[in-house]
Amino acid sequence: MANQNKYLYLTKIREFYEYVEKDKITLEEWLKKWIRIHKKPFVKPRTLQGYIEKIKTNIIPYLGNYPMQSLDRLILQEYFSDLTTGNEKNGIKKYSPKTIKEIKSILNMAFTDAEIDKIIKFNPI
Repeated sequence: MANQNKYLYLTKIREFYEYVEKDKITLEEWLKKWIRIHKKPFVKPRTLQGYIEKIKTNIIPYLGNYPMQSLDRLILQEYFSDLTTGNEKNGIKKYSPKTIKEIKSILNMAFTDAEIDKIIKFNPI
């Protein structure tokens, strides 16, 4: 009986701390959840609206379908490079350094929280 209780306890611990399986959550899904649980309760409405607009306009159309654990520094660097110079082939227009900095900041916060929440193993920013 003691071994069975120990097994149930260890199973619950593992489930609580386990990473989401690779390819289970996309960046879009995470960003929507992140806004709801990590930002909405703690930031001013105007700040929240700015995050949501940048996410919907500048992040989800280009990176939203990527599974969280497949996003790496190279993919993100290519994305930021495209934002800097524009990439007509990918439908990305050229953005100002200020806008790029804001987008990078949002992604950095979201990836940091995903790392803390055990969604990803490390922040790729």
